Formats: sequence, structure tokens, C-alpha cells
Amino acid sequence: MERTEIQHLIMGEIKKVKKDMPDFIPPDDHLIKVWGFESIDMVELVARAEHYFKLEISDSIWKQLTTVNAMSDYIYENINTGR
Repeated sequence: MERTEIQHLIMGEIKKVKKDMPDFIPPDDHLIKVWGFESIDMVELVARAEHYFKLEISDSIWKQLTTVNAMSDYIYENINTGR
């Protein structure tokens, strides 16, 4: 799976977590600072990503995944290396 496909899927999950989000947000925008995500929104988004991509993201890692790019890079690296 390519990074762009992962980004697209994350954007879809973002819309499920916060329904008032636009269809596209710049991938480097900070979800908390720019888009007003709260910690509970981030927990839900990470849980959705874990379920969809069948991986586990530790608490110490997911708190750093505050942009679409950061999240898609992490997922890409972990699903393609089998970690």
C-alpha cells in the first residue's frame, strides 16, 4: 500500500471522527492545534487506524502522530516492514 493511499484512508477516518471536517486538509496541519482535535478525537482516530491497518500503536508513539503525514508515514513503515 502506498503512502498516498494511506493518507486518503486516514482523511476518510478523520471525517468519521469529526464530521464537520473538510474533505481535504493539508497533510502537515497539526490536527490538535489547527483543527481543534481533542485528545478523545485522537484516541478514536488512532483506534480506527489500528483496526483498519491491523497494527498496534503504542501510547508513546500515537501522541506524536498529530498530522496526516506523521500518521501515514508511521503506518506505511510498519505495515511494509511487518513490525
